[in-house]
Amino acid sequence: MSLPDSTIWDRNLGTAAASLERGGTHGTPRAKVVTGHSYASARGIRPGINAGKLDLAQLQAIPIEYRSWLPGKIDAFIEDAKAKNDWLIFFTHDVSNDPSPFGCTPAMLEHVLKRLTDEAIDILPVTRAMARAVFGPG
Repeated sequence: MSLPDSTIWDRNLGTAAASLERGGTHGTPRAKVVTGHSYASARGIRPGINAGKLDLAQLQAIPIEYRSWLPGKIDAFIEDAKAKNDWLIFFTHDVSNDPSPFGCTPAMLEHVLKRLTDEAIDILPVTRAMARAVFGPG
């Protein structure tokens, strides 16, 4: 497994990458060790809610994908996270009117964002959500 050199991020973005998307892996021990030493957090592709004691090298994430779109399932994740004061990571690969199987339509993304907004759930980058989970709001 090779990872981007953090100096590339520094040079091009002005900041080091703090989190990593590790798509296609389910948190193999080697992948978790490598990413755990290089990044503050990493997410895989295992769907679920991030709660309690977090595995920062294997955060759970919920796909927004055309191939498996079930709005009721998305809504259930949101309602469960809200009720338990836990947090969610959503991801998709592309957004278009004709998405890939791993992407979504604008309407699908709007559905997720509207549900989060309706439930008064803050929408944050992973690093800020992780900091809030670890250190509390503030």
